[in-house]
Amino acid sequence: MWMTLCSQDQSFIEKVILKRRQQDLELEVEDSAAGFLGIHIARNAERDTMTLTHRGLEHRINDALQIDNLSPKETADFSRPLVADKDGEEAFGVYSY
Repeated sequence: MWMTLCSQDQSFIEKVILKRRQQDLELEVEDSAAGFLGIHIARNAERDTMTLTHRGLEHRINDALQIDNLSPKETADFSRPLVADKDGEEAFGVYSY
């Protein structure tokens, strides 16, 4: 279970965390939402733009599913529906859900 707590009052967040820990819930406290989500914000002053990437989140997901050893796959073509390939190759690899 993931829990995100936001409050203007830090003591409220600390009370919630303490209560959950007393209920034997394992918690990891992150310093910020960016730290938790692995968001990187790159600002380009010349173009007046910001680019957000989730490389840290991608790494966390890969680590959790133990899929770092698999070959990368380009994003699917979303212009048409994704359907099952009943005659395709069997899935292989170790996945830890």
